[in-house]
Amino acid sequence: MLALPIKRTNQYDLSSNLIDFLKKECTDDEVNKLTQDVNTLQQLRNNICGAHATSGESGLQQLMIYHHHMKSVSKRLSGYESETKFRFTWTDAFRPSIRCVSGSLYFDWACVLWNIASLESNMGSILDRGSDEGVRAASLHYQQAAGVIEFMRTEVTPKIIGSKSPEFVENFLQMAVSLLLAQAQVCFYEKAVRERKTGTMKPAIIAKLASQVGTFYEKAAHTCKERDVASTIDPSWTHHMEFQRDSFRGVSEYWQSIAAKEVALSRATGYGEEITRLRRAESIVHQAVQVGTQKKLGRQVLSMAESVLATIQRARVSAEKDNSTVYHDTIPDLSSLSPIVPVPMVKALPMSALSTDEKPLFAGLLSKNVRELEAAYRQRADELLRNITAAATNATNEGRSSLSAIGLPGSLEVYKTGGVLPDNMWKKVQQVQSMGGLNELKRKYEDLEGLAKRARNTIDGIENSIKREENADRSFRQRYPDCTYTPSDRLNAEIANTTRLMLQAFESARNSDSVIAKHLRDAQFLEHMRMMGLSRSEITDLLPRASSPATASRCDTSKLERLLIRIADLFQARSDALQALQDQVSADVSDTFMDLYNKYIGTGVGGANAEMGLPEDTKNSIVSAQMAQLEKYVEDVNNTLVEQKEILQNVHEENILFTNARENDPTTLEREKVMKSLEQGMSAYFAMQSQLNAGCTFYRDMQSRLTSLMQQCDDLSYTQQLQRQEYEADRMRAQDRMSQEMKDHELAVQLAEEMKRGANISAPPVQSAPQNSAYEGFQPAGKQEAPNPYNVVYGQPVNGPPSGSAVRTSGSAPFNPNTNQSGQQPSQSSQSYVYNAGFGSERNQFPQQGQSQGLGSNPPSMHMGVGGSAPYEKQFGSQLQHQSSPYYFGNQSTSQQYGHQPMSQQYGNQPMSQQYGNQSMPQQYGNQPTSQQQHGNQSMSPINQSYPSLPGPLPPQHNQQVPSGPGGPGTITEEKINRLVEMGFRRDIVVQVLNSVNGSEEAAVSELLNCSPPPPPASQESDQGKPAQQSQSSGMFSKFW
Repeated sequence: MLALPIKRTNQYDLSSNLIDFLKKECTDDEVNKLTQDVNTLQQLRNNICGAHATSGESGLQQLMIYHHHMKSVSKRLSGYESETKFRFTWTDAFRPSIRCVSGSLYFDWACVLWNIASLESNMGSILDRGSDEGVRAASLHYQQAAGVIEFMRTEVTPKIIGSKSPEFVENFLQMAVSLLLAQAQVCFYEKAVRERKTGTMKPAIIAKLASQVGTFYEKAAHTCKERDVASTIDPSWTHHMEFQRDSFRGVSEYWQSIAAKEVALSRATGYGEEITRLRRAESIVHQAVQVGTQKKLGRQVLSMAESVLATIQRARVSAEKDNSTVYHDTIPDLSSLSPIVPVPMVKALPMSALSTDEKPLFAGLLSKNVRELEAAYRQRADELLRNITAAATNATNEGRSSLSAIGLPGSLEVYKTGGVLPDNMWKKVQQVQSMGGLNELKRKYEDLEGLAKRARNTIDGIENSIKREENADRSFRQRYPDCTYTPSDRLNAEIANTTRLMLQAFESARNSDSVIAKHLRDAQFLEHMRMMGLSRSEITDLLPRASSPATASRCDTSKLERLLIRIADLFQARSDALQALQDQVSADVSDTFMDLYNKYIGTGVGGANAEMGLPEDTKNSIVSAQMAQLEKYVEDVNNTLVEQKEILQNVHEENILFTNARENDPTTLEREKVMKSLEQGMSAYFAMQSQLNAGCTFYRDMQSRLTSLMQQCDDLSYTQQLQRQEYEADRMRAQDRMSQEMKDHELAVQLAEEMKRGANISAPPVQSAPQNSAYEGFQPAGKQEAPNPYNVVYGQPVNGPPSGSAVRTSGSAPFNPNTNQSGQQPSQSSQSYVYNAGFGSERNQFPQQGQSQGLGSNPPSMHMGVGGSAPYEKQFGSQLQHQSSPYYFGNQSTSQQYGHQPMSQQYGNQPMSQQYGNQSMPQQYGNQPTSQQQHGNQSMSPINQSYPSLPGPLPPQHNQQVPSGPGGPGTITEEKINRLVEMGFRRDIVVQVLNSVNGSEEAAVSELLNCSPPPPPASQESDQGKPAQQSQSSGMFSKFW
């Protein structure tokens, strides 16, 4: 016999998650009440973690207790999986190394049920089946285990949300049920075989029992071949089921052959059927033995099958011999024989309820889906109750008013008593007096006014709160138009609409209140109330004595009395039906809805599933089905409404006859007048009391809803206020961060200016130079002295080629710093300086003596890593050979001086324009006109430039022109790219910037040092073909120069 393997789990702290969830969903008092249930559930789950295959009855008891509580807990927490965030971990039953994790309580419950079935099957497998008691006990265990699996398959696993264990699929569970029932049927077969030995069991019955065993095993083996089962189950289980299927099919044929021989002996014919069935039995069992041998099943199992096969073979040989020597009967074909009809003796037993006094945990806690169902039902049921109650109350009041208008039943009672106040009438007056009379009505009206005033104040408070929030939000958005939060007027829309509806209902109720107030001041009503305050003797004095008792005896009032009794019974029946309806509506239906919800989820009716819950039409059908149970009580109330009209009509007809019979008696008329006043007073009092009670109930209900609405409004306003505060805090942090970056930038500018004053100095203008010479550069011959700083020109960056520049052809000889254009050494008196023409492939001619030193013809400037293709060390190291010069900075490139990275990377690893709002720098930081530009060839003194604080972000200047570099705009050459890369810029950025400035190398350097986006292509195109102009761009390039 096979026993289901057990699943294992570890202890898991579910209490913390559950407490956090309850704090969000419940009030503090409810959480305190449920804390003990949480602790109990935690302890129960800890107890089941130690269950194993040999736990026996004690382990089974712990599992059953947990199962008992999970029937309630899982339903109440269904739909809250995303809030509770449980993580239950269980091993695979057949592959313990594989673990499955799920947050569903139904998953945890299903694993517990599997272990219950596992323990049941284990206890059935270890029992000794050598006795009838052992056989019955083992069969019972297997049937109970099958019932547990069946319950799990239909009630639990369909509701698991998320991942499942492989053994929880439909086919696997059906396989387990078939296997367990097959083993339970085997127990009955074994018992029948023992009873055969005592002669009390017929072989035909044993054959049918064996055939059913084979049928169960066939179903289980067939399911094992399904893909979702075959990938999980141990293959030896499948081989075992196939072996048992064939074995019991063969055994069934064997026992049927014995039954056929008994029939043949009794009829003296039909001996051949025994031989056919024995041959069939031998073939099937022989096949089973072969399968068992090939699949290496247990030796004990194979030996039993081999023993059965030997018995069948001996019986076949004996039967064939007897038939050939004695009977000579025809051996029929197997197809001509009737099949063996299987007889099941077992079934999956329903799970028995645990006998315990423990109360279900979390009573009163409902799942989200069930709450939605109950809320929908409550809304419809309450509306129905209000409508029916209003209709019934109005009908009763109208009936009593109709009777009191004609003085009934008081006039009839006074008439019958001969002018004495009837006891029934006095009891009604006493009831009015005990209830407080007119003073009580006035007090209730004051309460009504107080409730109405409170409701109005609450409505005004909600409207003011909405208005304040919307004004604050509107003002906030005017200050911060880029805010992306949802506007408050959109969030408040639903609350505002509900408030308007509440206000409309309030105004309608106030109209009804005004009618009540007017009625309370009515003179006739006050007179009626005065009479209600009289004593019995005072009322009796108002009733005149009958002048002629004989007159009363001649008037038949029996029919009128019966009608009045009937109308009184009708009022009572209506009250009882209305009370029954109220009781039914107020009854707790949470468990009913939980059962209905789980039923729909389990069966999948109407598209319901555990993941998505119930569709809207399915919810409506469930609520409608529950509402249908109220129809009986509604029908009872409506029947009284219809019947009342008929009775009142008959009463009025009889009262006319009664009045006409007494119209000649003035005493009777006077007495009826008093009684009519009393009846009308009582009717008016109860009607007024009913209206005041209804008004107070209305305002209390409205106040409850308004309070909830006010809370929602306050919560929304608080949330919006927090969002605004957080947004402003983020803005302040961003402004502080920007302010700090601006300070850092200003500091960087100051440092760069200080470095410029020490390194960015041009040599004095050349006094004389050869005419029309096209030198690549000049190197001073012999020893030089440091230039006088007072005669030094602080040049502007060269924007475009100097005027009069000559282009060196590609065939020019390489430059030798110690030779002039003619190839001779320059004289000691000739003072010359290295001049790099710019960034293009062209070289500019040194300006001639006396030539203007304007923008297009500045003397050569020693650019800090900008002029020429050589690094800084080549410009100032090899070309100015004297290290004692104050303008010598050592043999390193500019990029090495400034931290081996472009200037943009020194200040926040982002382009400077992005640090300061993509705004151009103010022009006081740009290229200002120099004294040289203003006065031509006059000498210049050093520029003393001030650096005021940075102003706020300015709008970008879109109309500035970008000059072309030396040589004019042209194609991008590898030489240009390499020179810029040697300066420390990334190659891809260099290519991008060159493309943006139309190939101008100097403009590219300016943009790279500025770290600002290149000018738009339109500006570049407009500059093509125009003389080079001084750049108006502001940035670090202009500040360094």
